[in-house]
Amino acid sequence: MPDDSMSPRPEGLAFESSIAHRVLRVCEIQDRIFSFNEQGDAVQCARVCQGWKDVALNHIWHTVYGVKPLFELLAPLVLSSDKSSDIVGLKYTRKIQPHDWLHFSEFAKRVKLLKIESSGEPFTNPLASVFVEVLRSRPETSILPNLTNLRLEVDSETSLLQYAVLFIHSKLRILFFRIILKQSNAPDVELFLNEVAARASNVQTLIANFTPSEFTRIESTFAHFLVRQESLVTLWLRRGTLTTVVLNASSCLPHLKQLSLLPANKRTDADTVQSISCEGGCEGQRFPSIRYIGLQSRLVSIASLVSAQRNFSQLLSLKIDIVSHNDADDLKKCLEVISTTCKALRILSFARSVDIGDRPAVLDQEKATITMATLMPMTLLPWLKNFRLTCTQPITISNDDLVDLLSRCSSLTTLSLNPEPVGLKEAHDKNMPSLAVLHRIAQCRPMLKTLSMCLNASGNDMLPLGIEISFQTLQTLSLGRSPIKNVDRVALYLSQVLPSSCTIETSDRSAAGWSRVKKKLPLFVDFRLEERRRIRDLEEEVRILRDRLLSASAMRGSLTPLETDSEEASTQETSSGDAMDEAKAEGSLTSGPNLEESADMTDATLICVKQEPDL
Repeated sequence: MPDDSMSPRPEGLAFESSIAHRVLRVCEIQDRIFSFNEQGDAVQCARVCQGWKDVALNHIWHTVYGVKPLFELLAPLVLSSDKSSDIVGLKYTRKIQPHDWLHFSEFAKRVKLLKIESSGEPFTNPLASVFVEVLRSRPETSILPNLTNLRLEVDSETSLLQYAVLFIHSKLRILFFRIILKQSNAPDVELFLNEVAARASNVQTLIANFTPSEFTRIESTFAHFLVRQESLVTLWLRRGTLTTVVLNASSCLPHLKQLSLLPANKRTDADTVQSISCEGGCEGQRFPSIRYIGLQSRLVSIASLVSAQRNFSQLLSLKIDIVSHNDADDLKKCLEVISTTCKALRILSFARSVDIGDRPAVLDQEKATITMATLMPMTLLPWLKNFRLTCTQPITISNDDLVDLLSRCSSLTTLSLNPEPVGLKEAHDKNMPSLAVLHRIAQCRPMLKTLSMCLNASGNDMLPLGIEISFQTLQTLSLGRSPIKNVDRVALYLSQVLPSSCTIETSDRSAAGWSRVKKKLPLFVDFRLEERRRIRDLEEEVRILRDRLLSASAMRGSLTPLETDSEEASTQETSSGDAMDEAKAEGSLTSGPNLEESADMTDATLICVKQEPDL
């Protein structure tokens, strides 16, 4: 019997297999396929063949958590304690040899992202002797030559910052560090910043998370560090650390496009947020490339800063954290300066970084009240798409003024007007916009995607049933602390103005009734959609019947005279047949010859009539 395995493959099959093989050997396609694998699957793929090994190892070692997996490649690690400090951690069982570094480089060259966190677990934290041994025996300055992303989370007791220079080099592009500052570790932090400035001058994204309470100890060092980062494009800072000195330093960066603030930590940032200011600002023309910026200060300081920066005319996003209670006049002046200076703005946000409104404070109600006149300057921003305002007191504005305001903002797609005011009382209900304004907003701004407001839903002025006016693209509706009484009536009204894909957002501060509205609304929306479907079906049936009647009328009106005579003859034939049937029933036609003669005459007459049109 011939051996089939030795017989040549068909030419077409061999050609197709060759094409598939060549396609799968393309590096980009292999990387894409292996990116869907889990860690265990990638390990199995690395053992298949030499061609898959490199690609699989690149994915396995792309992201490394902690230094233990890396240092274990050099020599065995065991759990031990430092006799001088009684600290338990990992240490080497032997000295590192040159051939260990050859084995280490095979995997170290694949590491692109390294995350180091001071967890306090002795099984993951090496002792200082391990870092000393690595520093002593390393053949090159950087042990991870292709590292581009480094994340460091360091507490106040660790000495990890002293040895972080092992991973700092010129190829680093993203640097994140969270450091708990204390008086004892301030020198180590300053040394670390100086080392980063000297070794990593091409960092493009920097996320610096320092403890605000002790930031003044390293403020000048950090500002000097920023000035040397000329390639920086994106800078994220913790609230409370964007001081005047830091702001002036960052304004000198030629390529900086984004300066933003990290989310606030209410527990640790609340005591320092009001002490931060940017008064004095930057002199001259600074921020040459800025597009997105977040600032934290009083409104008066923000207004003076914005008015002094000519390059803010190219700003696309401005987010402001207000660190004092709102004053309507200050807000209006700040909006006027922004609308005059930042004509290209797409995103404008005023918010509180902490809940200062919940603290005891004596507010002048007239000064704190925000009205239509306060918000009018925002209409001078022609490209504004996203506007958010969070203040202490409810916004006092009528339905007509609110519709007028939104009709002037032609590009607006996201609107948040203080959905959760702190000082909401029953006395404010009559001065708030009512829920019935939603269908009017849907008329003037049907393309809104997100809407958050505090509306009075306890009135009886909502849209009557049968009038269908709804938003077209609204995805999220948040009504916050809006007062509500009749849940069913509100849900029925919202089912008329909201699209089926829209969801209602609620929070812990939302009024109790809105959670029930959120549950009932889908039922009302389904009922409304079914009602609309039935109406459309009835309208379609009426249209079809109307078309048929019009077609029949048109056909009758377009008949020729001969066709009309033929139709009349047919009508006469039908009438004569009916008369004969009636006569038979009454017994008036009893003679057979007369009946046959009548039938013959009728047939002849019909034949003549039917032949007339042909003549």
